[in-house]
Amino acid sequence: MPIVLAAILLAGALQDADKLEKIWAVDAPFPVQSVAISPDGKVLVVGGYTTCHDIILVDPSNGMVRKTWPIPKGTAKDEAVTGIGFTADPNLFLTGGTDGFVRQWDIRSGRQVKSRNLTTPEETGRILDLVTSPDGKVCAAALQERIVVLKSAGLEEIVRLAGYPYPGTVNGVVRSGGAHGLSFTADGSKLATAGNEGVLKVWDVKTGKELLSINAKAEVRPYAMALSADGKLLASGGPNMETRVWEVATGKQRMAGSHAPNHPNGFWFNSTGSTLLTGDSKTAIVWEVATGKELCRLDTEIGGDASTLSRDGTLLVLGNIPSRKLSAYRWTGPKTATQDKK
Repeated sequence: MPIVLAAILLAGALQDADKLEKIWAVDAPFPVQSVAISPDGKVLVVGGYTTCHDIILVDPSNGMVRKTWPIPKGTAKDEAVTGIGFTADPNLFLTGGTDGFVRQWDIRSGRQVKSRNLTTPEETGRILDLVTSPDGKVCAAALQERIVVLKSAGLEEIVRLAGYPYPGTVNGVVRSGGAHGLSFTADGSKLATAGNEGVLKVWDVKTGKELLSINAKAEVRPYAMALSADGKLLASGGPNMETRVWEVATGKQRMAGSHAPNHPNGFWFNSTGSTLLTGDSKTAIVWEVATGKELCRLDTEIGGDASTLSRDGTLLVLGNIPSRKLSAYRWTGPKTATQDKK
Protein backbone atom coordinates (compact mmCIF):
# COMPACT_ATOMS: atom_id res chain seq x y z
CA MET A 1 0.00 0.00 0.00
CA PRO A 2 1.44 3.40 -0.86
CA ILE A 3 1.71 6.14 1.62
CA VAL A 4 -0.57 8.74 0.34
CA LEU A 5 -1.43 12.29 1.52
CA ALA A 6 -4.54 13.99 0.10
CA ALA A 7 -3.94 17.30 -1.63
CA ILE A 8 -6.16 20.35 -1.61
CA LEU A 9 -7.25 21.66 -4.97
CA LEU A 10 -7.06 25.40 -5.54
CA ALA A 11 -8.96 26.72 -8.53
CA GLY A 12 -8.00 30.38 -8.27
CA ALA A 13 -5.10 32.49 -7.10
CA LEU A 14 -3.76 31.74 -3.63
CA GLN A 15 -3.95 34.44 -0.99
CA ASP A 16 -1.91 35.20 2.13
CA ALA A 17 -4.90 34.23 4.28
CA ASP A 18 -4.89 30.66 2.99
CA LYS A 19 -4.28 28.24 5.82
CA LEU A 20 -5.09 24.82 7.17
CA GLU A 21 -6.73 24.94 10.59
CA LYS A 22 -6.76 21.88 12.83
CA ILE A 23 -10.30 21.18 14.07
CA TRP A 24 -9.91 17.84 15.86
CA ALA A 25 -7.53 14.98 16.62
CA VAL A 26 -8.49 11.59 18.09
CA ASP A 27 -6.96 8.21 18.79
CA ALA A 28 -8.07 5.45 16.43
CA PRO A 29 -8.68 1.87 17.65
CA PHE A 30 -6.12 0.53 15.16
CA PRO A 31 -3.25 1.70 12.92
CA VAL A 32 -4.96 3.71 10.17
CA GLN A 33 -4.19 2.70 6.59
CA SER A 34 -7.20 3.94 4.61
CA VAL A 35 -9.82 6.71 4.90
CA ALA A 36 -12.55 8.21 2.72
CA ILE A 37 -15.19 10.92 3.18
CA SER A 38 -18.63 10.33 1.68
CA PRO A 39 -19.63 12.56 -1.27
CA ASP A 40 -22.08 14.49 0.95
CA GLY A 41 -19.36 15.03 3.58
CA LYS A 42 -21.41 13.42 6.37
CA VAL A 43 -19.45 10.21 6.98
CA LEU A 44 -15.76 9.38 7.33
CA VAL A 45 -14.92 5.71 6.77
CA VAL A 46 -11.70 4.45 8.38
CA GLY A 47 -9.89 1.13 7.95
CA GLY A 48 -6.51 -0.31 8.80
CA TYR A 49 -4.64 -3.00 10.67
CA THR A 50 -6.88 -4.39 13.39
CA THR A 51 -7.50 -7.23 15.81
CA CYS A 52 -11.10 -6.28 16.62
CA HIS A 53 -12.82 -4.35 13.82
CA ASP A 54 -11.94 -3.69 10.20
CA ILE A 55 -13.98 -0.53 9.67
CA ILE A 56 -15.24 2.38 11.75
CA LEU A 57 -17.60 5.19 10.70
CA VAL A 58 -16.61 8.58 12.11
CA ASP A 59 -18.40 11.93 12.29
CA PRO A 60 -16.19 14.24 10.16
CA SER A 61 -17.23 17.28 12.20
CA ASN A 62 -15.80 16.07 15.53
CA GLY A 63 -14.00 12.73 15.09
CA MET A 64 -16.52 10.74 17.15
CA VAL A 65 -17.01 7.08 16.17
CA ARG A 66 -20.58 6.35 15.05
CA LYS A 67 -20.46 2.67 14.07
CA THR A 68 -18.10 -0.25 13.77
CA TRP A 69 -18.17 -3.23 11.42
CA PRO A 70 -16.81 -6.58 12.61
CA ILE A 71 -14.40 -8.54 10.49
CA PRO A 72 -16.42 -10.71 8.06
CA LYS A 73 -16.80 -14.32 9.12
CA GLY A 74 -13.89 -16.43 7.94
CA THR A 75 -11.49 -13.50 7.55
CA ALA A 76 -8.21 -13.69 9.46
CA LYS A 77 -8.00 -11.21 12.30
CA ASP A 78 -4.69 -9.75 11.13
CA GLU A 79 -5.98 -8.77 7.68
CA ALA A 80 -5.89 -5.07 6.84
CA VAL A 81 -8.22 -2.74 4.95
CA THR A 82 -5.85 -1.21 2.41
CA GLY A 83 -8.23 0.94 0.39
CA ILE A 84 -11.65 2.63 0.63
CA GLY A 85 -13.75 4.41 -1.99
CA PHE A 86 -17.37 5.43 -2.52
CA THR A 87 -19.54 4.23 -5.39
CA ALA A 88 -21.88 6.46 -7.43
CA ASP A 89 -24.46 5.75 -4.71
CA PRO A 90 -23.29 7.78 -1.66
CA ASN A 91 -24.73 5.12 0.66
CA LEU A 92 -22.44 2.42 -0.71
CA PHE A 93 -18.68 2.23 -0.30
CA LEU A 94 -16.01 -0.29 -1.23
CA THR A 95 -13.07 -1.68 0.71
CA GLY A 96 -10.08 -3.65 -0.48
CA GLY A 97 -8.11 -5.87 1.88
CA THR A 98 -5.08 -8.04 2.24
CA ASP A 99 -7.40 -11.07 2.16
CA GLY A 100 -7.87 -10.41 -1.56
CA PHE A 101 -11.52 -9.36 -1.38
CA VAL A 102 -13.23 -6.21 -2.61
CA ARG A 103 -16.30 -5.69 -0.42
CA GLN A 104 -19.28 -3.40 -0.90
CA TRP A 105 -20.97 -1.99 2.23
CA ASP A 106 -24.26 -0.19 2.87
CA ILE A 107 -23.97 2.67 5.36
CA ARG A 108 -27.70 2.58 6.17
CA SER A 109 -27.94 -1.09 7.14
CA GLY A 110 -24.35 -1.65 8.21
CA ARG A 111 -24.26 -4.80 6.11
CA GLN A 112 -21.94 -6.15 3.48
CA VAL A 113 -23.88 -6.06 0.20
CA LYS A 114 -21.48 -7.75 -2.20
CA SER A 115 -17.97 -9.15 -2.28
CA ARG A 116 -15.56 -10.38 -4.91
CA ASN A 117 -12.41 -12.42 -4.44
CA LEU A 118 -9.73 -11.22 -6.87
CA THR A 119 -7.51 -14.24 -6.25
CA THR A 120 -6.66 -16.52 -9.14
CA PRO A 121 -4.69 -19.78 -9.11
CA GLU A 122 -1.82 -17.98 -10.84
CA GLU A 123 -1.51 -14.95 -8.58
CA THR A 124 -1.89 -13.82 -5.00
CA GLY A 125 -5.08 -12.06 -3.99
CA ARG A 126 -3.44 -9.62 -1.60
CA ILE A 127 -4.79 -6.13 -2.42
CA LEU A 128 -2.18 -3.41 -1.92
CA ASP A 129 -4.44 -0.47 -2.77
CA LEU A 130 -7.96 0.36 -3.97
CA VAL A 131 -9.38 3.58 -5.40
CA THR A 132 -12.67 4.57 -7.02
CA SER A 133 -13.11 6.97 -9.92
CA PRO A 134 -14.39 10.49 -9.11
CA ASP A 135 -17.84 9.59 -10.48
CA GLY A 136 -17.86 6.38 -8.42
CA LYS A 137 -18.65 4.16 -11.40
CA VAL A 138 -15.43 2.15 -11.54
CA CYS A 139 -12.71 1.09 -9.11
CA ALA A 140 -9.18 -0.24 -9.40
CA ALA A 141 -7.47 -2.70 -7.06
CA ALA A 142 -3.71 -3.30 -7.12
CA LEU A 143 -2.63 -6.89 -6.53
CA GLN A 144 0.93 -8.14 -6.20
CA GLU A 145 1.15 -8.88 -9.94
CA ARG A 146 -1.93 -7.33 -11.59
CA ILE A 147 -4.25 -4.32 -11.47
CA VAL A 148 -7.94 -5.22 -11.63
CA VAL A 149 -10.56 -2.69 -12.78
CA LEU A 150 -14.16 -3.37 -11.71
CA LYS A 151 -17.57 -1.78 -12.03
CA SER A 152 -18.23 -0.30 -8.59
CA ALA A 153 -21.95 -1.12 -8.48
CA GLY A 154 -21.91 -4.82 -9.29
CA LEU A 155 -18.18 -5.58 -8.89
CA GLU A 156 -18.04 -7.08 -12.39
CA GLU A 157 -14.49 -7.23 -13.73
CA ILE A 158 -13.82 -4.88 -16.66
CA VAL A 159 -10.15 -5.57 -17.32
CA ARG A 160 -7.09 -7.05 -15.64
CA LEU A 161 -3.97 -5.00 -16.42
CA ALA A 162 -0.41 -6.26 -16.59
CA GLY A 163 0.66 -4.35 -13.49
CA TYR A 164 4.23 -4.43 -12.19
CA PRO A 165 5.58 -7.97 -11.94
CA TYR A 166 8.91 -7.86 -10.14
CA PRO A 167 9.73 -11.38 -8.98
CA GLY A 168 12.98 -12.60 -7.54
CA THR A 169 15.79 -10.97 -5.60
CA VAL A 170 17.40 -7.62 -6.44
CA ASN A 171 20.64 -6.67 -4.66
CA GLY A 172 19.90 -9.25 -1.99
CA VAL A 173 16.40 -7.93 -1.35
CA VAL A 174 13.34 -10.00 -2.20
CA ARG A 175 11.02 -7.85 -4.30
CA SER A 176 7.38 -8.33 -5.20
CA GLY A 177 5.30 -6.62 -7.83
CA GLY A 178 2.32 -4.35 -7.39
CA ALA A 179 1.32 -0.77 -7.98
CA HIS A 180 2.03 1.86 -5.31
CA GLY A 181 -0.17 4.58 -6.73
CA LEU A 182 -3.51 4.60 -8.58
CA SER A 183 -5.42 7.58 -9.99
CA PHE A 184 -8.39 7.96 -12.35
CA THR A 185 -9.28 10.85 -14.64
CA ALA A 186 -12.48 12.71 -13.80
CA ASP A 187 -14.62 10.53 -16.07
CA GLY A 188 -12.92 7.27 -15.07
CA SER A 189 -11.86 6.52 -18.65
CA LYS A 190 -8.13 6.49 -17.91
CA LEU A 191 -6.13 5.08 -15.01
CA ALA A 192 -2.58 6.05 -14.04
CA THR A 193 -0.36 3.74 -12.01
CA ALA A 194 3.08 3.78 -10.40
CA GLY A 195 5.02 0.70 -9.30
CA ASN A 196 8.18 -0.96 -8.03
CA GLU A 197 9.98 -0.66 -11.34
CA GLY A 198 10.00 3.14 -11.17
CA VAL A 199 7.68 3.26 -14.18
CA LEU A 200 4.58 5.44 -14.50
CA LYS A 201 1.85 4.15 -16.78
CA VAL A 202 -1.46 5.44 -18.14
CA TRP A 203 -4.10 2.95 -19.27
CA ASP A 204 -7.34 3.03 -21.26
CA VAL A 205 -9.82 1.50 -18.80
CA LYS A 206 -12.23 0.12 -21.41
CA THR A 207 -9.68 -1.64 -23.60
CA GLY A 208 -6.82 -2.21 -21.16
CA LYS A 209 -4.42 -0.63 -23.66
CA GLU A 210 -1.27 0.98 -22.26
CA LEU A 211 -1.31 4.58 -23.48
CA LEU A 212 1.92 5.83 -21.89
CA SER A 213 4.95 4.53 -20.04
CA ILE A 214 7.40 6.93 -18.37
CA ASN A 215 10.63 5.62 -16.88
CA ALA A 216 11.05 7.66 -13.68
CA LYS A 217 14.23 5.89 -12.56
CA ALA A 218 15.34 8.76 -10.35
CA GLU A 219 12.33 8.06 -8.17
CA VAL A 220 13.22 4.34 -7.90
CA ARG A 221 9.79 3.49 -6.53
CA PRO A 222 7.26 6.33 -6.88
CA TYR A 223 5.33 6.50 -3.63
CA ALA A 224 2.31 8.25 -5.11
CA MET A 225 1.01 9.97 -8.20
CA ALA A 226 -2.07 11.70 -9.62
CA LEU A 227 -3.65 12.38 -12.99
CA SER A 228 -5.16 15.76 -13.75
CA ALA A 229 -8.94 15.75 -14.26
CA ASP A 230 -8.58 15.97 -18.04
CA GLY A 231 -5.86 13.31 -18.14
CA LYS A 232 -3.29 15.62 -19.74
CA LEU A 233 -0.86 15.87 -16.79
CA LEU A 234 0.64 13.29 -14.45
CA ALA A 235 2.34 14.14 -11.15
CA SER A 236 4.60 11.77 -9.22
CA GLY A 237 7.31 11.60 -6.58
CA GLY A 238 9.30 9.29 -4.37
CA PRO A 239 12.57 8.76 -2.48
CA ASN A 240 14.48 11.36 -4.50
CA MET A 241 12.50 14.07 -2.63
CA GLU A 242 11.26 15.65 -5.86
CA THR A 243 7.83 16.43 -7.23
CA ARG A 244 7.54 16.00 -10.98
CA VAL A 245 4.81 16.79 -13.49
CA TRP A 246 4.72 15.07 -16.89
CA GLU A 247 2.77 15.64 -20.12
CA VAL A 248 0.77 12.51 -20.82
CA ALA A 249 0.65 13.08 -24.59
CA THR A 250 4.43 13.39 -24.99
CA GLY A 251 5.96 11.96 -21.81
CA LYS A 252 7.95 15.18 -21.39
CA GLN A 253 8.63 16.61 -17.94
CA ARG A 254 6.75 19.86 -17.36
CA MET A 255 7.79 20.72 -13.80
CA ALA A 256 10.10 19.67 -10.98
CA GLY A 257 10.20 20.89 -7.40
CA SER A 258 12.11 19.86 -4.28
CA HIS A 259 10.55 18.44 -1.10
CA ALA A 260 13.91 18.05 0.68
CA PRO A 261 14.55 16.83 3.33
CA ASN A 262 11.38 14.71 3.03
CA HIS A 263 9.98 12.66 0.17
CA PRO A 264 6.59 13.65 -1.30
CA ASN A 265 3.91 11.00 -0.84
CA GLY A 266 0.71 12.61 -2.10
CA PHE A 267 -0.41 14.63 -5.12
CA TRP A 268 -3.51 16.43 -6.34
CA PHE A 269 -4.24 18.78 -9.23
CA ASN A 270 -6.81 21.55 -9.24
CA SER A 271 -9.67 21.25 -11.74
CA THR A 272 -7.75 23.04 -14.52
CA GLY A 273 -4.32 21.48 -13.89
CA SER A 274 -2.78 24.89 -13.22
CA THR A 275 -1.89 24.21 -9.58
CA LEU A 276 -0.80 21.10 -7.72
CA LEU A 277 -0.67 20.37 -4.02
CA THR A 278 1.85 17.81 -2.76
CA GLY A 279 2.40 16.38 0.68
CA ASP A 280 5.19 14.73 2.63
CA SER A 281 5.48 13.47 6.21
CA LYS A 282 5.37 16.99 7.68
CA THR A 283 4.18 19.55 5.15
CA ALA A 284 1.89 20.27 2.21
CA ILE A 285 3.04 22.51 -0.64
CA VAL A 286 1.03 24.19 -3.41
CA TRP A 287 2.85 24.62 -6.73
CA GLU A 288 2.17 26.65 -9.85
CA VAL A 289 2.57 24.03 -12.57
CA ALA A 290 3.55 26.41 -15.38
CA THR A 291 6.53 27.87 -13.49
CA GLY A 292 7.28 25.33 -10.75
CA LYS A 293 6.97 28.15 -8.23
CA GLU A 294 6.06 27.27 -4.64
CA LEU A 295 2.91 29.25 -3.82
CA CYS A 296 2.07 28.06 -0.32
CA ARG A 297 3.47 25.77 2.39
CA LEU A 298 1.49 24.31 5.29
CA ASP A 299 2.48 22.32 8.39
CA THR A 300 0.36 19.18 8.85
CA GLU A 301 1.93 17.97 12.15
CA ILE A 302 1.67 14.24 11.38
CA GLY A 303 2.42 12.29 8.25
CA GLY A 304 -0.47 10.93 6.27
CA ASP A 305 -0.21 7.17 5.86
CA ALA A 306 -3.80 7.57 4.71
CA SER A 307 -5.78 10.67 3.90
CA THR A 308 -8.90 12.01 2.26
CA LEU A 309 -10.28 15.36 1.18
CA SER A 310 -13.97 16.24 1.19
CA ARG A 311 -15.60 16.83 -2.19
CA ASP A 312 -16.06 20.54 -1.46
CA GLY A 313 -12.34 20.90 -0.73
CA THR A 314 -12.80 22.17 2.84
CA LEU A 315 -11.94 19.20 5.07
CA LEU A 316 -8.70 17.22 5.06
CA VAL A 317 -8.39 14.10 7.25
CA LEU A 318 -5.06 12.37 7.92
CA GLY A 319 -4.56 8.92 9.41
CA ASN A 320 -1.30 7.54 10.77
CA ILE A 321 -0.20 3.92 11.17
CA PRO A 322 2.37 4.06 14.02
CA SER A 323 0.62 6.70 16.14
CA ARG A 324 -2.91 5.32 15.57
CA LYS A 325 -4.22 8.86 15.21
CA LEU A 326 -6.74 10.69 13.07
CA SER A 327 -6.51 14.45 12.53
CA ALA A 328 -8.84 16.78 10.66
CA TYR A 329 -8.03 20.18 9.18
CA ARG A 330 -10.35 22.87 7.89
CA TRP A 331 -9.17 24.65 4.75
CA THR A 332 -10.00 28.34 5.11
CA GLY A 333 -8.75 29.37 1.69
CA PRO A 334 -10.67 29.25 -1.61
CA LYS A 335 -13.19 26.42 -1.95
CA THR A 336 -13.31 24.16 -4.98
CA ALA A 337 -15.05 20.95 -5.96
CA THR A 338 -12.73 17.98 -5.49
CA GLN A 339 -12.68 14.23 -5.27
CA ASP A 340 -11.74 11.82 -2.49
CA LYS A 341 -8.27 10.21 -2.60
CA LYS A 342 -6.75 7.42 -0.44
